[in-house]
Amino acid sequence: MKKISVIIPVYNQEKLLNNAITSVINQSFGFENIELILIDDKSTDNTKSVIESYAEKYDNIVPIFLEENSGNPSKARNRGIEYSTTNYIMFLDNDDEYDSKICEKLYDKIINDESLDFVACGFQTNSVDLNFDYNNSDFVKFEGNYPNSEWKNIMGGFWKMESKSMILFSLWNKIFKKSFLNGSNIRFSKYLFEDVNFMTICFIHTSNFGILNNYIGYFHKYRSDSRMNTFSTTEYLDIMDGGLYTYNILKKENSDLMKFYFVNYSPTFFVSNFLLLDLNTKDLKKVFNSHSSLFREGIKLSHNRFYRFFLRIFNTDFRIAIIMNNIFRYLKFSNIFHKFKR
Repeated sequence: MKKISVIIPVYNQEKLLNNAITSVINQSFGFENIELILIDDKSTDNTKSVIESYAEKYDNIVPIFLEENSGNPSKARNRGIEYSTTNYIMFLDNDDEYDSKICEKLYDKIINDESLDFVACGFQTNSVDLNFDYNNSDFVKFEGNYPNSEWKNIMGGFWKMESKSMILFSLWNKIFKKSFLNGSNIRFSKYLFEDVNFMTICFIHTSNFGILNNYIGYFHKYRSDSRMNTFSTTEYLDIMDGGLYTYNILKKENSDLMKFYFVNYSPTFFVSNFLLLDLNTKDLKKVFNSHSSLFREGIKLSHNRFYRFFLRIFNTDFRIAIIMNNIFRYLKFSNIFHKFKR
């Protein structure tokens, strides 16, 4: 029986998919201990042939081909969870790569402590290493749900140390106990920004999780032509709806965790998406009104003074929001957008 299922959602990655798959095959953990599930989201290039060739060569590679393109990785990842046959699950994006020891290191931690729901490590993005580096130890275990756990005590300074929140809320630098995901019915939402939505729900339900300090196990490859950098107006709307979806869950189930969410993922993220919407004034007003509760909560809870100041200006009057929307779209402030897109 395999020990870990690695799930890779794939779309139009015939050139880079080989690197992702090879990084799994070359694991020190032993590829024979890994079930690699490749879910193709109806690619239009030669990706399907790449997947089929690997599946023919390795009997522990499971190919799944969706009949219709779903528009984001959620459906593919959910299908991968359903098809997995192991007790532990990891995720990898189709254009990223694993360090050769990530499976071994994460598995060794989670298998030796049955109370852990998931274990994380640091990662590299855009050639920058992001480490948790907390408490001067190689491994940190946080026990109890949010109100009772030690990790609430480091919440206040997270906006100054963004790497910690990115490590916590990122998806692909972790190993998950499958029974935890199934027992709490944790799955990916239909909205974009699905990884943070997923992790937020994990934090609602977790009892214990751990983090490997000072180990970079994942290499996130930033590409200017990535889908996340070429969003349409519809996709920007979807991201905003995903944020509202998460906010409503937190408001209903865990007010303490909501404070943590707003410190690390300020509504400024959703404002930045609003500023890039190409809609008429009537439709923009609908979007603004439907998300105003999210903006107000950010003004109240965020520890970042700049965020609060920016949100107050934005949320003062709908006409101001429209003016800012027009300015952003006209000048195409992509650098500002990416700064806010945390």
